[in-house]
Amino acid sequence: MMMVNDDKKILASIVNKAIDSITQDEKKQINNKWISVKFEQDFDYSLVIQIVIAFSVLLAFLLYRHLELLKHKKELNQKNKELEISKKELNESNRRLSIAAKVSFDLLYERDLKSNKLIWFGDIDSFLGYEKETISSDSQHWLELIHPDDKQKVLKTIEAYNTSKHPIHYEYRIMQKDGDYQYWEDQSMPILNKNGKPKKWIGVCTNITQAKILTRQLIEKNKMASMGEMIGNIAHQWRQPLSVISSGATGLKLQKEFNMLTDEFFMETCDSINENAQYLSKTIDDFRNFINQNTEETTLDVKQMIDEFLSLMQASIKTHNIQVQTDIQNDLVMVGYKNELIQCFINLFNNSKDALKEKRKDNERFIFIKVYKTDKNTVVFRFTDNGGGIESDIIERVFEPYFTTKHKAKGTGLGLHMTYNMINESMHGSITVENIHYKINETNYDGAKFTIELPL
Repeated sequence: MMMVNDDKKILASIVNKAIDSITQDEKKQINNKWISVKFEQDFDYSLVIQIVIAFSVLLAFLLYRHLELLKHKKELNQKNKELEISKKELNESNRRLSIAAKVSFDLLYERDLKSNKLIWFGDIDSFLGYEKETISSDSQHWLELIHPDDKQKVLKTIEAYNTSKHPIHYEYRIMQKDGDYQYWEDQSMPILNKNGKPKKWIGVCTNITQAKILTRQLIEKNKMASMGEMIGNIAHQWRQPLSVISSGATGLKLQKEFNMLTDEFFMETCDSINENAQYLSKTIDDFRNFINQNTEETTLDVKQMIDEFLSLMQASIKTHNIQVQTDIQNDLVMVGYKNELIQCFINLFNNSKDALKEKRKDNERFIFIKVYKTDKNTVVFRFTDNGGGIESDIIERVFEPYFTTKHKAKGTGLGLHMTYNMINESMHGSITVENIHYKINETNYDGAKFTIELPL
């Protein structure tokens, strides 16, 4: 290709004529000579691609690590802030606990299982009448103040601290500076580690000495009311064995005076006198045991305890023509307060007796007593009667103090209330009541069912 300026028209004409004069074959020869050049030089791009890929991977890794470090740093800062907040909250909680302990009747504490230390949030020294910093934080020192009769129970509880995941509630006596003992109610709950095992315990100790005294006074008041009725029933029932003894002795004397006394009559009369005298003696023993002031926990044979209770009630059972049926699990043993439990049973019996006297005929009065152990390591005492049940509008109030449907001359309203307090507070159990409909020998009955559940 040739180019010529526009102002060179003559030259352009000459060139064009020259080009037109070239034949097609000549044009092809010229074209082949100048245009058919091959670029044979090749370039290898694979190395560049590998370098780019490697650099990209390295860059991505460095970016990922940088982001991870930023994330970790952010989480660490957040945890540090949370720890700082938790520390401040803990200090504030400790301060509040100390203040609360000073203005209440409670003594708050923390028991560390690893160090075996007791941290008191409150002045335990003044709580017990000692001089300041007399009582060490070492739990062994605290243990030395426990009443000897309660020490074994406390030691078992301390063992339970190592494994239990549930709150623990128990009572014990602890010595004051003057040598007297306070009754303490101890309630604590565990703080678990990441493995679900207790690492420390938080608890509160309450001085319940005055409450114990008031409860004891109410129990004695209730017991005196029961004793008055019991003595009346016993006096009525004693007439028969006393009459047998008197008649036997008089008969022996008369037959001896008239020389009519035979060996057979003599032996039979002596056996009868002895049998009735033993019955009177047993009644006295049961009554004396019941009024005994012993309030310590003891190991109880449940069947034997129920038999003693029924022996005390025997006069009332016969007087009011009540049929008592028992179903007691064999070899059942528990730890508890014998006299208090019997007093509770008497209160339940008297409640059923009053209902039966009012609503049932003499030959249709039943009380069923069932006792058994549960899978929860508790023992259940179930008292059921056929006295028609309790009116629905008052059944929720039967455990209230001084609540009674009887005339004020016949009831104080303390019996079921004291039973409720003794079972729930002193023995850490429960008592409930419900109306029940059931059938015996094709006969339908309605009555009340009281259920007591106590820890073994």
